[in-house]
Amino acid sequence: MSVGETHGVVALKQDFRNIKLHGLTKGLKVTGYNIDFDKLVFKSLSFNPEISLDADYTIDGRLLLLPIRGNGKANITMYNMKSTNTYYGEKFEKNGEIYMKIKKFLVKLSPEKIHLHFSNLFNGDKLLGNQMNKFLNANSDLLFNEMRAPYEETFGIVFTKIANDVFSKVPFNKIFPE
Repeated sequence: MSVGETHGVVALKQDFRNIKLHGLTKGLKVTGYNIDFDKLVFKSLSFNPEISLDADYTIDGRLLLLPIRGNGKANITMYNMKSTNTYYGEKFEKNGEIYMKIKKFLVKLSPEKIHLHFSNLFNGDKLLGNQMNKFLNANSDLLFNEMRAPYEETFGIVFTKIANDVFSKVPFNKIFPE
């Protein structure tokens, strides 16, 4: 998963591989939802106490005036995450039954707190790497606000795939009985 390159105060190119998401359903509370079955538009509000992403990463760019570069293991943990999800579907027929495909999945993320850790920054220089991780965590709100749009777009792509894996196997009327 490549997170779109940003420009400005935070100018980063991030690449994540072998991604493992933890906590997507543990503690998840759907706090509101609305379904328009005619237009196949689904909206939900949710709260999750903790979502964690572990991955192999490559990062290159700068934060404020500080260069950042590295590749290794990454952990991004978001606490007290509120999210708004809107997804747009379309029906299709397969083997005489009606299924649904998600065309677009929009995600708006609002974490209360974020903790970041990137191993092997600056070619394994522990002193610089530890200082950069401290800097990242001290400024995680600023960093997330600058990276919000590409992260939300990336999560939308991931959630589209997850939803379509389910919707392509289970007929529409089994998921949403009349």
